[in-house]
Amino acid sequence: PGKREDDINKPFSGAAGGILDEMLASIGVKRSNVYITNVVRCRPPNNRKPKAPEIKACRYWLEYELKKVKPKYIVLLGGTALKAFPQLGKVNITGVRGRFFKVDEYEIFPTFHPAAVLYDDSKRAMLRIDLENFIAAVTGKKKKRERECDSTLVQSMNQLNDCIQDIKESTIVSLDLETTQLSPWAGDQSKIVLIGLGTKHNQWVIPLNHSENRIKINQKKLFKLLRNVLKGKRVIAQNGKFDSLWIKVKYGVNIDISDDTMIMSYLLDENTPNGLKFLASLHFGAPDYDITVEQKTGKGSLRTLAEYNAADVYYTRKLYFKFVKELRKDSRLYDFYRLVMMSAVNVFRDIEFNGIHVDMDKLQTVEAKMNAK
Repeated sequence: PGKREDDINKPFSGAAGGILDEMLASIGVKRSNVYITNVVRCRPPNNRKPKAPEIKACRYWLEYELKKVKPKYIVLLGGTALKAFPQLGKVNITGVRGRFFKVDEYEIFPTFHPAAVLYDDSKRAMLRIDLENFIAAVTGKKKKRERECDSTLVQSMNQLNDCIQDIKESTIVSLDLETTQLSPWAGDQSKIVLIGLGTKHNQWVIPLNHSENRIKINQKKLFKLLRNVLKGKRVIAQNGKFDSLWIKVKYGVNIDISDDTMIMSYLLDENTPNGLKFLASLHFGAPDYDITVEQKTGKGSLRTLAEYNAADVYYTRKLYFKFVKELRKDSRLYDFYRLVMMSAVNVFRDIEFNGIHVDMDKLQTVEAKMNAK
């Protein structure tokens, strides 16, 4: 408890309590319908965080309350509450937030402490999203995938031709790759599993190196064709240098990225996380559609991976329209984004691919001067 909580003997009655009330109201939950308690009963000196022996000393009272209340679900607010359940192991709140864990007869759901919002406002959105997902899960009202996120898994030449024709008729196309490795230079094991392309009509997923793929495509010819049909169009990606570099390394083809939603997000709010799933949830209430690393790298169902990739290109395109509208409200910020940040993306891709010239004589001279100091 903080000072005010300790004074009036009521949990979450200070500034953090105000944040909690705000969050509960936003998800349609009354505070009177929620049982709130502390894992430590007394305020530590100088408002420091409770130590493990103090948490252990108060464990009796926590267990007493749990037996009386008999909750099915327990939301752990912050790291101190997390430490009261050592069954979860030595983990931090950032690594486990937003997920359910079974501990004895309880469903445990860790998230940030509302006080964290007071010191880092970027956590406000994450806390709200966690609580929204929690209430959706426990009430059975899970967020539904948007109808527009429907996709076509290309498994025939006719479908591929339809995909190419759709791109030709589009002016803005989102692009995303799924790969077996983070680095395209990781030897024979580094492959592009599939490519997703999003238009206003559909999400097209073209499998390339997956065991369940039924269509055989000359991949280099495909990417040359895509380069040609994408010329003159806005090509949108999330962290697009990654995708563009992979295509260049594997097929020797340059597909330049016009807009990058990760960069756009950072310029609009440098304090908010810029991951695609987080942004999709924050701005559009997207459900949690993430899959395992094994599935992302092509070791699971092709259909599952295709649906995941389709959601990525769908939300990337949707974020672009939202972000570009926001950026254009500030002409200087928009010019900086367009003329500096996006101009650099493809240049940095080429530098990473080609390397950069280093004047070794000059380098040795500078090194000698530095060593002399």
